[in-house]
Amino acid sequence: MIEASNSIKTLDARIKRLSFLKWLVRISRFGLAALFLFTAGAKLATAKAFAKNVSELLSASGFNYERWMWPTTLAVITAEIITAVLLLVSRTVRIGAYSSSRDTPKPEAKRFTKLKYAMIVAAS
Repeated sequence: MIEASNSIKTLDARIKRLSFLKWLVRISRFGLAALFLFTAGAKLATAKAFAKNVSELLSASGFNYERWMWPTTLAVITAEIITAVLLLVSRTVRIGAYSSSRDTPKPEAKRFTKLKYAMIVAAS
């Protein structure tokens, strides 16, 4: 009888932990989507300055910046909006998590993005 009582307590504690983790991941997912929407809105508000920065990156990479400045700017903003929508829709969370983990350019952030992707996928 005591063993059954202990196993029920253990099971109850495990369910509470899983419930807490599930809500923590949901909050993180919606927060991440909000950040993507915020950055897309900020880039839209300052579109000319952002396009100028993109053109500098393109010219440093050896591309024709006059030709590719606006298409690249629009592609970046569109990708951020699509990623946010994918994170918000529950059926496409995994795709959104994968695309959000691909947005980090720093190699040292690779481990964090894999962890972020794993957490979001675990909650879906």
